[in-house]
Amino acid sequence: MLSRENIIAFNNNELPEFPERFDNEIYLSRGKTIENNQAVNYLSNFSLKYVFQGEENYLVEGKRQSIKENKILIINNGSNASFTGSDANAVSIFINPDILQDCQKPLLDKSGFLESPLNDPHAQLSFFDSVQHLEHFGLRVLLERIANNPHLILTQDFYYELANQIILSQNATQRRINKIGSVKQTTRRELYKRLEIAKDYMNDNLKRPFDLDQISSISCISKYHFIRVFKEVYGITPHRYHLKSKIALIENMLAKDMESNNLRAISDDFGFSNYSVFYKQFKLINGKKPSDYIQEYSH
Repeated sequence: MLSRENIIAFNNNELPEFPERFDNEIYLSRGKTIENNQAVNYLSNFSLKYVFQGEENYLVEGKRQSIKENKILIINNGSNASFTGSDANAVSIFINPDILQDCQKPLLDKSGFLESPLNDPHAQLSFFDSVQHLEHFGLRVLLERIANNPHLILTQDFYYELANQIILSQNATQRRINKIGSVKQTTRRELYKRLEIAKDYMNDNLKRPFDLDQISSISCISKYHFIRVFKEVYGITPHRYHLKSKIALIENMLAKDMESNNLRAISDDFGFSNYSVFYKQFKLINGKKPSDYIQEYSH
């Protein structure tokens, strides 16, 4: 059995020998792994998968899960999982369920989970088990610490800190799920999963014009219902979310590469109908004219 202090790094097709049952362990993958459809099957305890760059694929309880850059997947304790391939820089962390149970207890009174197993100290912990964006800052810091320091020696305290951040992250996810006006928790979770699929599509297509028909079709929700539920959960309409994400990407691009300052070319590249529309939307969201934003970062 691997010890708590181990971080096992593997790359190309050099997979380590996995234990029959995981404890507190961390695996880092670099580059392409698993060819010829040779999946690694295992019975998981609680585990968290995070991709820094590229794409990693799993089969969890018969459902395919594709994890792309800056996304996480939590696999619940006792789940049948298969690691089916990776071309990514990624981390897979296994956590002893007792640690998560210990971290759960102090948070019960302030968790805010409605109809959630996390609000019952006697129920088996069960997290949202679909791919989603990593938005929790504390969890991101811990994962980046591992990625940037692959030879770091970790004590059991690290796993307690990690478990605490996972629960807080899932708390935030559950609060969003509970905003959906549906009676059943299972229905709310399914709708939230579909909203996350729609968000992924929008984030992957920021250079295209907003297409409500296409987005609602991908999420398998009617247009009216999609707009209503999306705003319930995120406090913003899908169109506004797409536009703000588009402007944020442009801001980051301009801040990192000041030579990419041909604003009219950027306007065309990001699918704005004309430069005037881009100019107005950028100023409305950013509070500055595009040219002023460039000038500010050039000093």
